Amino acid sequence: MKRRDCGRAGIASLILLAASTGHSQESPRAYAVLSLVGNELTVVNERIQVGSHLDQNVQDTIPIPDGQFDKAALLSANAALKRADAGAKVSLLAPNTPSLYEKQERFFNDGKLMLPDNVMAAIRQTSATRLLLLTKERDATQVQAANGRLGRGTLSGLGFYINNSVRMITTESRERASGFLGPYAYARLSM
Repeated sequence: MKRRDCGRAGIASLILLAASTGHSQESPRAYAVLSLVGNELTVVNERIQVGSHLDQNVQDTIPIPDGQFDKAALLSANAALKRADAGAKVSLLAPNTPSLYEKQERFFNDGKLMLPDNVMAAIRQTSATRLLLLTKERDATQVQAANGRLGRGTLSGLGFYINNSVRMITTESRERASGFLGPYAYARLSM
């Protein structure tokens, strides 16, 4: 299973790439799309660190029990797949199993996908020939600013990064202020 980081190009662009890779005009593809990123938002407050490489940021999570972010990701994936391959059958999967959102690195072992049996059974029921899996990705904090990237520690999934101390200047008006709020989406699309 190929893994690609979801950065600036966005999930929709990667889905278009997935749909066009090795496409045969003879038989329509059937896709199963599984999103496992939207169970919570994390609000991360940067804490000034001196002499430590440990992530000391304060994190608060806000549960999103109705799966609205997963639904939005699935609808976006569906639209992108239909644009790339109008004849494709697309099955959208958003399981409401809390354990699937935890320690998602366990799903990947030496390049092989290792999903729980009940999830694999649900995917098989769709008769999909391709699986697009959207999972949380943990990586170094890199909140984009006009003149570079800001932040400390690591981020994962969906949320907001707050810094109350860095001096910021707006590029248009040259106004000065302290701190910033940066929304983030650290996710990985695997095919």
